[in-house]
Amino acid sequence: MTASVKQLRDNRRSYLSWAGVLTAVAVLYASLWPVFGHNSGLTSLVSSLPQAMKDAFHMTDYATATGYFSSSVFGLVVPVLMAVFAITAGTQAIAGDEQAGTLDLVLAHPIGRIRLALARFGAVVAAIVAAGALLLVVILVIRVPAQFSELSVANL
Repeated sequence: MTASVKQLRDNRRSYLSWAGVLTAVAVLYASLWPVFGHNSGLTSLVSSLPQAMKDAFHMTDYATATGYFSSSVFGLVVPVLMAVFAITAGTQAIAGDEQAGTLDLVLAHPIGRIRLALARFGAVVAAIVAAGALLLVVILVIRVPAQFSELSVANL
């Protein structure tokens, strides 16, 4: 068994939990589009904010699905959660064995340290890509029921 497959298998619960949380948060924000979108009071509230704040948080236009998603879901919430997931997974991949007291057993196998680090990096990247793919699939599935079907797949 390769080191990257072992890393994925050993941390599958954590990776699946993170993927589920990322998807759930994105779906929650996406399902709020019918409430906040179109011609709600949120559009006038956002327009009254200072331009520097709108630029910092990518608050361009809450009246369209593209603007809402680029401002809230994919402009702030999902990138922050994805960064936390990547940092947590990377830290676990590098320091997890040392914290568990099993690093000496892992390094006793006939695998170089650089190869082990690259395999674990590959496993973390695969977990991040899989979480992003799950998020994309779920958003595509709820596009029509959540009334943001005018948002193109390319924009997602």
